[in-house]
Amino acid sequence: MPPNRRISLKELARHNTPDDCWLLVKGKVYDVSGWGKGHPGGAVIYTHGGKARACAASSAVHMPPCLTRLRHQQDATDVFSAFHSPQAWQTLRSRQIGTCTEEAPRLLEDFRAMRTEMQSAGLFQSSKAYYAFKVRPLCACPRSRRRA
Repeated sequence: MPPNRRISLKELARHNTPDDCWLLVKGKVYDVSGWGKGHPGGAVIYTHGGKARACAASSAVHMPPCLTRLRHQQDATDVFSAFHSPQAWQTLRSRQIGTCTEEAPRLLEDFRAMRTEMQSAGLFQSSKAYYAFKVRPLCACPRSRRRA
């Protein structure tokens, strides 16, 4: 199948088993069938095939009504971005089979744009010195008492 193939969400949804598994990431469709054996996370890759959630809706978190519609979007972009290195993106690129005919909801795009802007501003960079300072009292050993 050429990478310029157009794939609908309905067609994507039919490919949701370990032997026939497609992922949607950033509007592109990837065939990861059988990749669980070589995937560092093992078969967890198949939990997002053809039915990935667009946000944290896959967990047991209560969501406001305005986000409930995102629960059923078939997009693994955020999940993939959160857990994969730049090398993994290269591996994924080699498995592309097409592009999706449908776009992500506007709200989801807004959240992604906000996250990118916050990352650019350095808001997710932590200070190791700060955490060392905060846990220092927890690591301090009690002073031994001298006997007179």
